[in-house]
Amino acid sequence: MEQEKARQAFLQDAILCHTDVLCFPEFAGADRISASEIDCCITNFVPPTILTKQKRLLPVRAEYREALLDFCRTHQIALVEWRDNWSFILDEFLDTELPLQVQECDYRMLEQVGISRLQCDQIRMGIMSFMLPYNALLWEWCYLGFTDLIWAAQGILPGTKAAYTGEGLEQFYRWAVEIACMQPKNIEKIPPLGTGK
Repeated sequence: MEQEKARQAFLQDAILCHTDVLCFPEFAGADRISASEIDCCITNFVPPTILTKQKRLLPVRAEYREALLDFCRTHQIALVEWRDNWSFILDEFLDTELPLQVQECDYRMLEQVGISRLQCDQIRMGIMSFMLPYNALLWEWCYLGFTDLIWAAQGILPGTKAAYTGEGLEQFYRWAVEIACMQPKNIEKIPPLGTGK
């Protein structure tokens, strides 16, 4: 059954963009993504995530991990591991008390990509209004990442509200992608938090 679903989602030269495959297909910009439009697949993100050449991060549902990796190998799409900046920022919202060593490590990892402690704290303050209710329902104590951030901003869990909609959500998504893409080899200035609602 799963293999049949994967065959229907991963075509010969494209991935279909619908909710059965992508975590949030509304950011794909099309109903399918051809292999030639994919820059790389970030395998260590949870779930695995494709980066398009248009700088769109599109998490693929975990049950399609193997089909995604096969698709990437077939089309010689780079399989990469990235530093997960959002996990370091979102550790603060986990349903556990973090030891000081872990908090310090998070700050150091973010500083290596150009995000200062002050900027990290400002980002956390800016997203607190939707991350706290999100994880109060989820009760995640190990990992929150980029996908959780976008879902929390969309208010997808019952009892939570969308922090951003329409163009405001698109701006927030772009801002979140910029931070995710800040990797040690391409340090850039941190973009300001999107203000649209």
